[in-house]
Amino acid sequence: MEVTNLNPLEILGSKKKSIIAYLEPFMEKQESLARDMFPQVVHTFQRVLDFTHGGKAIRGSLVLLAKQLYDQKSEMTENALAAAASMELLQSYLLIHDDIMDRDEIRRGAESVYMQYANDMGRAEPGLEKQARIHFGEALGICAGDITNFLAIQLITESDIPLEQKSQLIRLINRELTRVGLAQMQDVYWSGITRVPSFDEIQTMYINKTGRYTFVLPFLLGAVLGQAPEEDYLILQKLGDNLGILFQIKDDELGLFGKSKTTGKPVGSDLQEGKKTVYVAEVLSCLSAEEKTRFFSIFGNPQASEQDHDWIRDRIEQTGTRNKLAQHMDTLLSSCMASIDKLSGKDEMSTE
Repeated sequence: MEVTNLNPLEILGSKKKSIIAYLEPFMEKQESLARDMFPQVVHTFQRVLDFTHGGKAIRGSLVLLAKQLYDQKSEMTENALAAAASMELLQSYLLIHDDIMDRDEIRRGAESVYMQYANDMGRAEPGLEKQARIHFGEALGICAGDITNFLAIQLITESDIPLEQKSQLIRLINRELTRVGLAQMQDVYWSGITRVPSFDEIQTMYINKTGRYTFVLPFLLGAVLGQAPEEDYLILQKLGDNLGILFQIKDDELGLFGKSKTTGKPVGSDLQEGKKTVYVAEVLSCLSAEEKTRFFSIFGNPQASEQDHDWIRDRIEQTGTRNKLAQHMDTLLSSCMASIDKLSGKDEMSTE
């Protein structure tokens, strides 16, 4: 694959602009329904659009890139943009619900959607207790997430995508999001039990929770639209699975060692919430009984201090856990590159 002057951020940025430009009139059109039915929440569609705009549009861009891999002459068609925009709305829907489940009040450097609704109620009813405001925000946040999901499907069904391809796209979306839902349930369940799952168990969950909808689904949507050869579908799936693991491990690392300004949410929140990541599974296998006792006094404890979190971060560094996972990410990256080399469209794709 001949690639010149390739800047991933510029590529994502240009595709994001096209996706958002496609979404804007669609979302404005939906506001008329809310004005007729329930004008108090007419801002929901703009709120969802703003939330979607706050992301990097990785998933929607991957739909366009996968289509371009097999159909370079018509990458930015209305149909391709409809699928890409649908993918971005699906991402927003999942994140809106995820913030409620994780009780994250900040997302992408701003208030989570459910917190925006909670604060709406606080302004409308200043005397309402915080718990009641949060419950209100969560309820409307769930509804907003559901609506965003329905709109994502509507984008596909109302497009001019040929009927056979349209059916394939909807089947893929339903199949992969079912897997995401089950993996999310698994993640929530694990956060509520004492046992820490094994490294392999967590990694498999990463594939189903992150890899399937972040990489596999966008790749396959683009492959359908680009009419990719059948043999490439399994290659794209393997590539997406490995990228999903790599992506999630790196996200876990940023959650531990990154900066809030970069990640868009408080660093250490995963430790406060008791998220059982591969870093947790690996470091626990290296700790003494006394260290494990201290670890579990901090892990999942919302009252734990920054110094407590620093102790866990120090253990991850000193036990070699961070280095081991860095090597694992290098292995995953090599596997991803090997998969890319097998794709049939790679030799014809050139990016100026």
